[in-house]
Amino acid sequence: MKLYLLLFLVCLQLNVYSQVFGTGLSLDDPAYADCPKAPQLISRDLENLPAKVSLRMYAPVPGNQGVFSTCTGWTTAYAARTIIAAIQNNWDQEEINNNAFSPSFIYNQIRPGSDCSGDASIIQGMQVLKNEGALTINEFPYNCNLEVKEQQKKEASEYKIKEYRTIAYRDIKNKVPIVKKSISEYNPVLIAINCPPSFYVAGEVWEPDTSEYNKTYVGHALAVIGYDDNLYGGAFEIMNSWGTDWGKGGFTWIKYKDFNHFCLWAGEEIPEPVVANTNKIQLSGAIAFRLSNESAMEVKYNGDYFQMIKPYDSGTQFHLVLSNNEPAYVYAIGSDLTYKCKIIFPFSEKINPYLPYQKNNIALPGEGYSFQLDSTKGKTYFCFFYSPFKLNIDSIATQIERSKGSFWERVHSTLNKKMISSNSVKLTIKNSNEINFFSKDSEDKMMVILVEISHE
Repeated sequence: MKLYLLLFLVCLQLNVYSQVFGTGLSLDDPAYADCPKAPQLISRDLENLPAKVSLRMYAPVPGNQGVFSTCTGWTTAYAARTIIAAIQNNWDQEEINNNAFSPSFIYNQIRPGSDCSGDASIIQGMQVLKNEGALTINEFPYNCNLEVKEQQKKEASEYKIKEYRTIAYRDIKNKVPIVKKSISEYNPVLIAINCPPSFYVAGEVWEPDTSEYNKTYVGHALAVIGYDDNLYGGAFEIMNSWGTDWGKGGFTWIKYKDFNHFCLWAGEEIPEPVVANTNKIQLSGAIAFRLSNESAMEVKYNGDYFQMIKPYDSGTQFHLVLSNNEPAYVYAIGSDLTYKCKIIFPFSEKINPYLPYQKNNIALPGEGYSFQLDSTKGKTYFCFFYSPFKLNIDSIATQIERSKGSFWERVHSTLNKKMISSNSVKLTIKNSNEINFFSKDSEDKMMVILVEISHE
């Protein structure tokens, strides 16, 4: 009898919590599949990360969405966008709370109906942030009855984000290192979780029941604001939108093993970079070629572009690593003496070419894979573009194909006015095969690097 009474009380408690705490995340929005994805970094970028990182000092006091289905607005604007602004502006706690962004400004534009009872997706919220920006909760209070006016959209433009992207999705078994990398770069991570009953009563750490692993529940949006490898066997700190009476002050920890199971999607908002010092290096990176046995492919600079010091036989297998040390849009195309161009990065229209971290390393054609020189003897070209602005790489490739002259002449005639002048670039070769560059003159111009390989 006592056991039945206990079970009844637990079920009653969970029912009460579900009526008090709203969720509201759509998990079946096709936009998740269409969301631009982050390219896969090489393994070493996800290793040797700090043992713990916290963005909690930049977070506003957790708000309370009440019974409404507004978690997407709270997560994308109030949590993540506020944290990003606080980091960039070095706000103290009072400034953070006074300038926290409005969940209603986002949600009221993406809700499926005229009230706050319909589900919406994180992607929809990020689209509003990119296209229109954000208003503070003081400027646009949390209110289901407020309609967003055109003038308010104009006022919100100061806080647009530059890009947004998926960093991990349902099929990735180990999302932990990917999310840790983002947090270590001081980017809060937005997540979509399968939200079981035990989450409603989470304390300092969430302890899901094993029976909940095999069931599907409602979707809920949350923000990851830290991690600690040594806490609870490794865990992420989560900011919720159920007020400060939930969890511990509105936060909880999710163990890595539970995170991998219940997190169905993870993404990040990418702000415009802040350049406080006009003398700051704005484009910087490296390109390294290696044979499949990892020996270096030595290069030299002829004053215009780079060439391999020796020719290679047809069939030679090799790979390369693209690196950037400052945020940039990065692209790469390949060609030969036919001058037909193939885009090799991004290798899919769904891959976002903007690399926002302070250090990104991308293996081409992919870690563990290689390019191979074809049987047509002559020359193979690789052309790399590092840009502070988005490029129409398909149009650029077409223009190069239609131009005249050598490959370098075609590139130069196509992009001459948009290329950084050689006087503003420092080029070096490290370890005989790694091309390094940096430039300060890159506000409205791109860095273009051409590498020529002769093969017999």
